[in-house]
Amino acid sequence: MEYAGKYGVNGIYSIIMVTLGFWIATTLSFELARVFKAFDYKTWIKQLLWKFWPAFDITYIPLAVIIIAVVGSAAANILEDMFNIPYMIGAITIILAVGILHFYGRRAIESFETIGTVMLYIILAPGMPIQAMISGIQYFAYNLGVIPAVLFVLDRLVRREKRLNHSWNLCFGPCYAGIHTNMAL
Repeated sequence: MEYAGKYGVNGIYSIIMVTLGFWIATTLSFELARVFKAFDYKTWIKQLLWKFWPAFDITYIPLAVIIIAVVGSAAANILEDMFNIPYMIGAITIILAVGILHFYGRRAIESFETIGTVMLYIILAPGMPIQAMISGIQYFAYNLGVIPAVLFVLDRLVRREKRLNHSWNLCFGPCYAGIHTNMAL
């Protein structure tokens, strides 16, 4: 909402910028993973940053903690506003769900990816264009750090065409839902 909804109809430009940014970033990241068979975080980050990869680790771990905290807090606020679930129970539930998904690994994440996204948009469904576009770029940039976290589920993408399709679907699905959500507001 902060990055698109506040612009009203022009929020579409923010959503488009987020989609294009994530599509380009995931396409390049997935291709790097495919070409170098870098389907785990450490191999991928070493290919990307060479000997400077520890610098990314130093910033990535606190960033991951901040992202989980912010997402947990936002989700808790939504659960409290929409379903009168106490804030702390909502935050703990969301953070535990993230932990459980990571504990059970690839299968759990692959299964939940589609179900969770659909549920999110079902629940959330009911300025100037340049400012909206800049806001979309900011949102994309703030969330770019999630790409290394999903690399381990990409080892099945052996052909470039599959990778292109997967990165497009990954980015277009939320854009489509975002457009409809933005229009509903």
